[in-house]
Amino acid sequence: MEVMFHFAFELVKITLLSLVYGTLLFALTQLLRKRPRHDPLDPTANAKSISWLSWFAMAWVGLFVFMFTYWGDHGLGDTAFLPIGHGKVIESINAMEHARLLDVPSSKGHEVETTLFKLRNGVVCGNLDSWFYEDTDAFFVYDPATEVLKEFPDSSSYEAYARQRALPPISELGDFMSNYHGHWGGWRFWLLP
Repeated sequence: MEVMFHFAFELVKITLLSLVYGTLLFALTQLLRKRPRHDPLDPTANAKSISWLSWFAMAWVGLFVFMFTYWGDHGLGDTAFLPIGHGKVIESINAMEHARLLDVPSSKGHEVETTLFKLRNGVVCGNLDSWFYEDTDAFFVYDPATEVLKEFPDSSSYEAYARQRALPPISELGDFMSNYHGHWGGWRFWLLP
Protein backbone atom coordinates (compact mmCIF):
# COMPACT_ATOMS: atom_id res chain seq x y z
CA MET A 1 0.00 0.00 0.00
CA GLU A 2 2.87 2.37 0.81
CA VAL A 3 4.31 1.76 -2.64
CA MET A 4 1.07 2.80 -4.33
CA PHE A 5 0.79 6.03 -2.31
CA HIS A 6 4.43 6.89 -2.94
CA PHE A 7 4.10 6.09 -6.65
CA ALA A 8 0.99 8.31 -6.89
CA PHE A 9 2.90 11.10 -5.14
CA GLU A 10 5.77 10.70 -7.61
CA LEU A 11 3.38 10.88 -10.57
CA VAL A 12 1.93 14.14 -9.23
CA LYS A 13 5.43 15.49 -8.61
CA ILE A 14 6.54 14.52 -12.14
CA THR A 15 3.47 16.26 -13.57
CA LEU A 16 4.19 19.47 -11.64
CA LEU A 17 7.87 19.41 -12.58
CA SER A 18 6.93 18.77 -16.22
CA LEU A 19 4.64 21.80 -16.19
CA VAL A 20 7.57 23.94 -15.07
CA TYR A 21 10.18 22.35 -17.36
CA GLY A 22 7.82 22.25 -20.36
CA THR A 23 6.97 25.93 -19.91
CA LEU A 24 10.64 26.92 -19.54
CA LEU A 25 11.70 24.94 -22.60
CA PHE A 26 8.81 26.29 -24.66
CA ALA A 27 9.62 29.88 -23.62
CA LEU A 28 13.31 29.38 -24.40
CA THR A 29 12.57 28.02 -27.87
CA GLN A 30 10.20 30.93 -28.53
CA LEU A 31 12.88 33.42 -27.50
CA LEU A 32 15.48 31.76 -29.71
CA ARG A 33 13.02 31.62 -32.59
CA LYS A 34 12.37 35.37 -32.45
CA ARG A 35 16.02 36.23 -32.95
CA PRO A 36 16.66 37.74 -36.37
CA ARG A 37 18.18 35.27 -38.82
CA HIS A 38 20.78 36.69 -41.15
CA ASP A 39 21.62 33.51 -43.02
CA PRO A 40 19.15 32.83 -45.84
CA LEU A 41 20.57 29.31 -46.22
CA ASP A 42 19.78 28.43 -42.57
CA PRO A 43 17.33 25.46 -42.66
CA THR A 44 15.97 26.33 -39.21
CA ALA A 45 14.89 29.83 -40.24
CA ASN A 46 11.43 28.66 -41.32
CA ALA A 47 11.18 25.64 -39.02
CA LYS A 48 8.04 25.26 -36.98
CA SER A 49 8.41 25.44 -33.24
CA ILE A 50 7.57 22.56 -30.92
CA SER A 51 4.32 23.14 -29.04
CA TRP A 52 4.13 23.60 -25.29
CA LEU A 53 2.26 20.30 -24.96
CA SER A 54 5.08 18.47 -26.75
CA TRP A 55 7.68 19.97 -24.39
CA PHE A 56 5.50 19.01 -21.42
CA ALA A 57 5.14 15.43 -22.71
CA MET A 58 8.89 15.08 -23.35
CA ALA A 59 9.70 16.41 -19.87
CA TRP A 60 7.13 14.07 -18.28
CA VAL A 61 8.44 10.98 -20.07
CA GLY A 62 12.05 11.96 -19.37
CA LEU A 63 11.43 12.45 -15.64
CA PHE A 64 9.40 9.24 -15.41
CA VAL A 65 12.18 7.21 -17.05
CA PHE A 66 14.82 8.96 -14.91
CA MET A 67 12.96 7.94 -11.76
CA PHE A 68 13.76 4.29 -12.52
CA THR A 69 17.43 4.75 -13.41
CA TYR A 70 20.29 4.17 -11.00
CA TRP A 71 20.73 7.95 -10.54
CA GLY A 72 17.06 8.62 -9.88
CA ASP A 73 15.81 5.54 -8.02
CA HIS A 74 15.46 6.46 -4.36
CA GLY A 75 13.05 3.64 -3.67
CA LEU A 76 9.29 3.42 -3.45
CA GLY A 77 7.14 2.95 -0.40
CA ASP A 78 8.97 1.42 2.53
CA THR A 79 12.20 0.75 0.63
CA ALA A 80 14.77 3.52 0.32
CA PHE A 81 17.92 3.47 -1.82
CA LEU A 82 21.02 5.61 -1.54
CA PRO A 83 23.41 5.40 -4.53
CA ILE A 84 27.08 5.19 -3.58
CA GLY A 85 28.55 4.99 -7.08
CA HIS A 86 29.43 2.40 -9.70
CA GLY A 87 25.98 0.81 -9.60
CA LYS A 88 26.08 0.05 -5.87
CA VAL A 89 23.43 1.20 -3.38
CA ILE A 90 22.73 1.17 0.32
CA GLU A 91 19.20 -0.01 1.09
CA SER A 92 16.98 0.53 4.10
CA ILE A 93 13.54 -0.97 4.58
CA ASN A 94 10.93 0.79 6.71
CA ALA A 95 13.54 3.38 7.77
CA MET A 96 14.93 0.81 10.19
CA GLU A 97 18.08 1.47 12.13
CA HIS A 98 20.01 -1.04 10.01
CA ALA A 99 20.86 -0.54 6.34
CA ARG A 100 22.74 -2.84 4.01
CA LEU A 101 25.11 -2.51 1.08
CA LEU A 102 23.38 -4.54 -1.61
CA ASP A 103 25.53 -7.25 -3.20
CA VAL A 104 28.56 -6.46 -1.02
CA PRO A 105 29.45 -9.52 1.08
CA SER A 106 31.40 -9.18 4.32
CA SER A 107 34.22 -11.53 5.28
CA LYS A 108 31.59 -13.65 7.06
CA GLY A 109 29.67 -14.17 3.81
CA HIS A 110 26.56 -12.08 4.43
CA GLU A 111 25.79 -8.61 3.04
CA VAL A 112 27.39 -5.72 4.88
CA GLU A 113 24.93 -4.20 7.34
CA THR A 114 25.50 -0.89 9.08
CA THR A 115 23.82 1.60 11.40
CA LEU A 116 26.32 4.46 10.96
CA PHE A 117 28.16 5.35 7.76
CA LYS A 118 29.37 8.20 5.58
CA LEU A 119 30.33 8.52 1.93
CA ARG A 120 33.48 10.56 1.28
CA ASN A 121 35.65 10.74 -1.82
CA GLY A 122 33.70 7.89 -3.40
CA VAL A 123 34.37 5.57 -0.45
CA VAL A 124 31.83 4.35 2.11
CA CYS A 125 33.00 4.16 5.71
CA GLY A 126 30.86 2.74 8.50
CA ASN A 127 30.32 0.34 11.32
CA LEU A 128 29.53 -3.33 10.82
CA ASP A 129 26.37 -3.73 12.83
CA SER A 130 23.70 -6.25 11.96
CA TRP A 131 20.34 -6.92 13.55
CA PHE A 132 20.86 -10.64 12.91
CA TYR A 133 24.60 -11.37 12.70
CA GLU A 134 27.16 -10.61 15.40
CA ASP A 135 29.28 -7.89 13.81
CA THR A 136 29.36 -5.41 16.69
CA ASP A 137 32.36 -3.15 17.33
CA ALA A 138 33.70 -3.72 13.81
CA PHE A 139 34.11 -1.12 11.04
CA PHE A 140 34.55 -1.17 7.28
CA VAL A 141 35.73 0.89 4.33
CA TYR A 142 34.24 0.02 0.94
CA ASP A 143 35.38 1.42 -2.40
CA PRO A 144 32.66 0.83 -5.03
CA ALA A 145 35.06 1.65 -7.88
CA THR A 146 37.38 -1.25 -7.05
CA GLU A 147 34.80 -3.29 -5.12
CA VAL A 148 37.30 -3.70 -2.29
CA LEU A 149 35.95 -4.07 1.24
CA LYS A 150 38.37 -3.57 4.11
CA GLU A 151 37.18 -4.58 7.57
CA PHE A 152 38.52 -3.47 10.96
CA PRO A 153 38.01 -5.41 14.20
CA ASP A 154 37.69 -2.31 16.41
CA SER A 155 37.31 1.46 16.42
CA SER A 156 40.99 2.23 17.11
CA SER A 157 42.23 0.36 14.02
CA TYR A 158 39.57 2.08 11.88
CA GLU A 159 40.43 5.53 13.28
CA ALA A 160 44.15 5.01 12.52
CA TYR A 161 43.35 3.94 8.95
CA ALA A 162 40.90 6.82 8.47
CA ARG A 163 43.39 9.46 9.66
CA GLN A 164 46.01 8.28 7.17
CA ARG A 165 43.58 8.51 4.24
CA ALA A 166 41.50 11.59 5.16
CA LEU A 167 38.40 9.47 5.73
CA PRO A 168 35.69 10.47 8.21
CA PRO A 169 36.27 9.68 11.90
CA ILE A 170 33.64 7.71 13.79
CA SER A 171 32.19 10.92 15.20
CA GLU A 172 31.17 12.03 11.65
CA LEU A 173 29.31 8.84 10.74
CA GLY A 174 25.54 9.22 10.45
CA ASP A 175 22.49 7.00 10.28
CA PHE A 176 20.75 6.03 7.05
CA MET A 177 18.09 8.75 7.17
CA SER A 178 20.59 11.59 7.67
CA ASN A 179 22.69 10.29 4.75
CA TYR A 180 19.55 9.77 2.65
CA HIS A 181 18.25 13.29 3.26
CA GLY A 182 21.74 14.69 2.71
CA HIS A 183 21.84 13.12 -0.76
CA TRP A 184 18.19 13.31 -1.88
CA GLY A 185 17.37 16.60 -0.15
CA GLY A 186 18.08 20.13 -1.38
CA TRP A 187 18.08 20.65 -5.14
CA ARG A 188 17.46 16.95 -5.89
CA PHE A 189 14.22 17.04 -3.89
CA TRP A 190 12.94 20.14 -5.68
CA LEU A 191 14.18 19.49 -9.23
CA LEU A 192 14.00 15.69 -9.65
CA PRO A 193 11.25 13.10 -9.15
